[in-house]
Amino acid sequence: MKQIIFTVILILAFSVAAFAQEEMPEFRCGVPFDSFGKLHQYDLYARLDNFFVALLNDPTAKGFVKLKLNKNENKARKIKQLNEISKHLSARKFDRTRITFAIFEVDEKYTTLYVAPQQASIKDVVFENENYKVIKGEEFDQKIKELFPKK
Repeated sequence: MKQIIFTVILILAFSVAAFAQEEMPEFRCGVPFDSFGKLHQYDLYARLDNFFVALLNDPTAKGFVKLKLNKNENKARKIKQLNEISKHLSARKFDRTRITFAIFEVDEKYTTLYVAPQQASIKDVVFENENYKVIKGEEFDQKIKELFPKK
């Protein structure tokens, strides 16, 4: 009986050790790091901070941000929302070259954040066939007003 119990314990110990050595699967670009709808300003900042930390934890990773802005809001409101993100990037002194934005105009505001491998592109996370504009992080401030030209 002692030999059977000892054998079972050994088998369980080796099973746990083998399970612990399995590698985590590769990151898939289509899996969001975080996503959310309309938020208060400080909640948005907290989400962005978590995103920045995830990018800092992997110096080779890229960040992609899908910003779906409400097409029914006025131009000034959309620009204000984008400026809030820009101000937070500046306040945190985050390297803007590591982030690319895809900006949509849709029925409801929604944001999705992605941490992706270095070889990924924005097309790996944007699946919609809708029109969107791509802006590199380092060009963000200059391009904000170009997004919503006067009609």
